Amino acid sequence: MNEYKRFILNNIICYIAKEYKAQHNEHITSMKLYKLLALYDFQHLREVGVPALDIGDYYALQNGPVPSSLYDEIKVNNGTNQYKVISGYKDSKLIENIGEPDMDYISKSQQKIIDNWLFLLQKKATESYIEVAHEEIKAWSKAWKNRGAAVKRAQMKYIDEFEKDVPENYYAYLETR
Repeated sequence: MNEYKRFILNNIICYIAKEYKAQHNEHITSMKLYKLLALYDFQHLREVGVPALDIGDYYALQNGPVPSSLYDEIKVNNGTNQYKVISGYKDSKLIENIGEPDMDYISKSQQKIIDNWLFLLQKKATESYIEVAHEEIKAWSKAWKNRGAAVKRAQMKYIDEFEKDVPENYYAYLETR
């Protein structure tokens, strides 16, 4: 991921962490963050034809989609200059925003998608995030179904999100990668 896209991702994580804390008076867990990022990214993909985050590979795990590079990073790092990772419980960490997100890097339509997911999942347990991600993200369902019984994770493909017609701008997106 290039530096500019990473800056956008960090701002979105900062924004989600800030809004979640305002709604729940607690920090968001990394597991919930992964589900929100995937719900946002794949909804943007369906609506616009390209992923919003270009986050790299997602893996289908039993508990839903996980952006693999971010998962690995949050496991071992303390965060960035826009969010920090603090101790959590079990396999999940807590994410805290640092300062304010730079809203010049989050469009109104992107903010609307994120806010909608935050609203829909307001006051829900982690299991609800998992269920919604399972229901909403077709690429997760396909990867999980086709993984093989002994496999604990399978790589998701953005193209599997489209039922029939793949938008032209998705192919243009692939050429830029």
